[in-house]
Amino acid sequence: MGEPFVGITLDIHRGVSGIAGGVEGSAYSGLIRFDDIPAPTFRGDLARGLPEQPDAVTYIFELRDDVVWHDKAPTNGRSFTMDDVRWNLDRQLTRTLADGTVADDFTLTNTVFTHIDSLDYVNDETISFTLKQPRGTWLESLAFAGFMDQGVAEQIESDPDVISADRIVGTGGYMFTEFVPDGRRIAERHPNWHLRQAGEEVQYFDALALLDVGADVNAVRIALEQKQVDWIGGRFQRQAYAPEFMQAIQDANSDIERLDVPALNANRALIYSWEIGPFSNPMIRQAFYLALDRQLVLQQDFAGEGRITGPLPWAFTDWALSEEEILQQPGYALNKDDELQEARQLWEAGGGEDLEDNIELVANEPDAVRLSEWFTAMMNRNLGTDKIEVKGIPGGSILPYLTGEDPIAFLTPVSAWTSPDPRQRLARSYTTAGSINFGKYSNPDMDDLFDQAAATLDRDEAISAMKDIQRLAMTESGAGTILMAAATGRFLKWPYLKMEFNPWRLPVDERSWIDQSDPTFSGRPSL
Repeated sequence: MGEPFVGITLDIHRGVSGIAGGVEGSAYSGLIRFDDIPAPTFRGDLARGLPEQPDAVTYIFELRDDVVWHDKAPTNGRSFTMDDVRWNLDRQLTRTLADGTVADDFTLTNTVFTHIDSLDYVNDETISFTLKQPRGTWLESLAFAGFMDQGVAEQIESDPDVISADRIVGTGGYMFTEFVPDGRRIAERHPNWHLRQAGEEVQYFDALALLDVGADVNAVRIALEQKQVDWIGGRFQRQAYAPEFMQAIQDANSDIERLDVPALNANRALIYSWEIGPFSNPMIRQAFYLALDRQLVLQQDFAGEGRITGPLPWAFTDWALSEEEILQQPGYALNKDDELQEARQLWEAGGGEDLEDNIELVANEPDAVRLSEWFTAMMNRNLGTDKIEVKGIPGGSILPYLTGEDPIAFLTPVSAWTSPDPRQRLARSYTTAGSINFGKYSNPDMDDLFDQAAATLDRDEAISAMKDIQRLAMTESGAGTILMAAATGRFLKWPYLKMEFNPWRLPVDERSWIDQSDPTFSGRPSL
């Protein structure tokens, strides 16, 4: 319930990130799929199983012979073939549309396709990928790659503004019959889904329904309590519900279950310029780093429901530094007296009071009013100054601001954590060529650590390198991107809904089901 469709296209190669793009992703299949998402482990999907890997750069897949498309136009239940595979992969390799245009918005270009050296369609059942070099995250990235029909893709290319169920056609477990981006979306199970037919998926829903009950929390509460919806909360709605609202529902409905899951994309960060402006001065940036009261950030932004965090959100339980280690790092002390004394000394020694202009922290306008009150007061108090201020700018002005020539200091939520393996996402922030390294932080040692982490196929080695990366960033005043606090997402659900929740995606097509024998199922209306 409440998950907004935020894409601008139903072209899964370009706008919805394949089978990771939301509930609509349940219509699609990939060569492989996640088995245990947090681990992560994988299993075959369109492929019979995991690939044969004769060496560190070769992946050989054998296709299943029992896959059929949805029984709706234009595929009408036909068999899925190697020709479908070839078109899907070649389109993304070349980024070429039907009219010959080369597009720059293919979502898996940098994570999957730029790493491919050669692609061999061995026969009608076998395909072999050879990578340019070992890439520890490549197989996981491939699990996000869904396969779509060429005819549907070309319809979308010619008229991209039409958003409807007719343009969601795949080989996955669900077929959409209704799709209104800001309204009702219905998907019925694919009766000939290959995994179900093979007995590999024992339980899944007869249908999925996402209903937009609006922003009125009273309507949301009524919908849950009357079982018009089975769950609410977490990251799958436009705005997190207040803890008091969720608690009131719990208090009034003893059968409703509460689940607390890390809200992976509810984080507060400060991105600052490493090379120009006041933060190019190492004493100023370290003064700021120490003066940040992360516990106050947690309270103000997330009502205390979450944790202070290092460079990786705490949802990455294996990859992130432990809470115990973080609390020993500079800037994270629970009692900040000594840190604030050092911060003020650095501020004075770095010429903070002698700066000609105030240090201006930019925030998105709807967020800036609140930040200008508490964040400004916190930093001015902790540094013993009055030279810190928060300014709001329109959302459309933020990217030009971040990529412009003026000094940047941007207070922002940090998102786009979509994968249980954080190597690629964190590299975008901290490597010299990182696409969201807006602060222009550059350190050869950091780049080398990321190269090591990316190349290894050994998960333990990758985790070790990623922890060293976090430790290095924390000794570098946050390395241009300071993640301060990350929230907890609270879900409420009825016990009859047997469904695992995780921070990365809504697993509607995994091993989820509704137990009609559960006493709480009584009174639940049909769709």
